[in-house]
Amino acid sequence: MSRRGNEPGKCIFCDGGSLSKEHIWPDWLSAYVPKFGVSWVHTANLLDLDALGNATEQHRRVVEKPGDPRSRKLRCVCKRCNNGWMSGLQTDAKAALLDLILGRDRRLDEDDQLALATWAAMFTMVYEHADRATIAIPAEFRKQFSVDQKLSANWRIFIGTYQGLQWHGNAAHRGMALSSLSGENQGMNVQSTAFALGSLFFLVWTSFSPDLNLSDISVPTDCLVEQIWPIRSDGTIRPAGILFDSQFERNFRLLSELLGWNPPMFIL
Repeated sequence: MSRRGNEPGKCIFCDGGSLSKEHIWPDWLSAYVPKFGVSWVHTANLLDLDALGNATEQHRRVVEKPGDPRSRKLRCVCKRCNNGWMSGLQTDAKAALLDLILGRDRRLDEDDQLALATWAAMFTMVYEHADRATIAIPAEFRKQFSVDQKLSANWRIFIGTYQGLQWHGNAAHRGMALSSLSGENQGMNVQSTAFALGSLFFLVWTSFSPDLNLSDISVPTDCLVEQIWPIRSDGTIRPAGILFDSQFERNFRLLSELLGWNPPMFIL
């Protein structure tokens, strides 16, 4: 079974030391997405899914803490990674991110799609360490990603235009353990993460289960999202439609519902 979490005191990407306690959300976003929350709630669900789609919830934990969710910090990344290649990904994606966060009309070419998708993947790998029990992306992938910053067919990433109220600057993460067709428990290996920044919505799926190929999943058009990874081969795109809170939550639940599980939603 692949290792998911990093060793205590080690960087989740390179296994190095000298960890820095960093904001989950980049500091530069605060100028464009003001902090106004007074508290945040984190919930963790540990779920087993067998090959027949039967779901068993093994664990739930709910934690409420004061402060805006965008002030949250994690100590899981080393200074070298944070100030090196991670900073580079921030720089590459910043122009497209800002236009979409501020609701500007921007058509995304293949370079924009790649920069946004890679940034969203990096964010997701960090964010799921807010609760180690739900980590679904293998350590081996994170380590290789720190070397080449390349995504794989294990990922599908979508964007949309968000105009809701509840999920500004918030994220929802759900980890799932999908057993193999032979019944083998492979540990946490599927996840869905959704988050909204200003007018920009992200939906990030990963599957490291050999029995779930994300490309086989048909995403309904009324989800109002555009796929940016794998990159669309038909040229430039722009986020379609407008998502409100109910649509945010529906899109986030889509993958787990297809796998036979639909627990209640919480702001994480």
